[in-house]
Amino acid sequence: MTTRVSIPLGGTGSNNLTISVNTSSDAMRITQLGTGNAFVIEDETNPDSTPFLISNTGNVGIGISDPISYFHANVGSQRMILQTNSNSGTSPLNLWNSNTGNSVGSGMVFCAGGDGVTTGFIGGISSRKMDANNGRTVLRVFTANTITPIAAGYVPFYLDGANNSSLAHVVMDGNVFIGSTTGGFTTAQPNANLHVTGTIIDTPIVTITSNATFNENAAGRVIFANTTNNITVTVANGFSSGFTYTVIRGNTGNVTIANSNVRRLNSASYTSMNIVQYGAATIVYVATDQVMVFGDFT
Repeated sequence: MTTRVSIPLGGTGSNNLTISVNTSSDAMRITQLGTGNAFVIEDETNPDSTPFLISNTGNVGIGISDPISYFHANVGSQRMILQTNSNSGTSPLNLWNSNTGNSVGSGMVFCAGGDGVTTGFIGGISSRKMDANNGRTVLRVFTANTITPIAAGYVPFYLDGANNSSLAHVVMDGNVFIGSTTGGFTTAQPNANLHVTGTIIDTPIVTITSNATFNENAAGRVIFANTTNNITVTVANGFSSGFTYTVIRGNTGNVTIANSNVRRLNSASYTSMNIVQYGAATIVYVATDQVMVFGDFT
């Protein structure tokens, strides 16, 4: 083993302590048998309230003199940055639990107003294997309070928009709110399992038993004619191209598609047409007040 130790005599400039070791064993070993820290690096302040240290229990502290976990960093008003320079999809931070039990989990916890262990309001993102079947691994977003139980109305999942507006959030009772609103979730408590502000685009089925006229409000819908009487479905004028809906004849009553501007696919004539029993017709607005219909006709 070769060991060289250089100790400066003091002063300023390039004076430093250099330890050079060529050995197959530990280059440095510090054994703390007492209650003090095993290793401390300070700046010019002594004692330093924001040192780098290793405690007598092995906890590493950065910017804090009493780390309460294996790694405890207090960066103050600064940011902690984890950076990788890889083009192979490598993540700069991997969290995992090497236990092979049926309900192990791994994740990150975030805390406001406390230390995240005994005080404060915490939230987090975690994955958990629910049983021995890896296919049941789930991703969870959770909210909890380390002091008292969470009351209804707290929000474990929240998408923040501009000016503190809520784009979507889920409250503790499981109700979901979707829609932009100012004031955040405090002014937008969902009053149902799903509470949406704004427009929902869907394709519901509308059942009719008598004559009916449909305009652009029927776009994307299925019109189900369920009657033994003969009825007429009038295709309304007054709106431009791009809309479509379907009419189904679901009973014995005749269903006539009527409009002076309606014509069948590949036909130059405009005329009314009857849908066969249990057949369907799709109405497509190809231009302003110009409608093309294709389907099953008598």
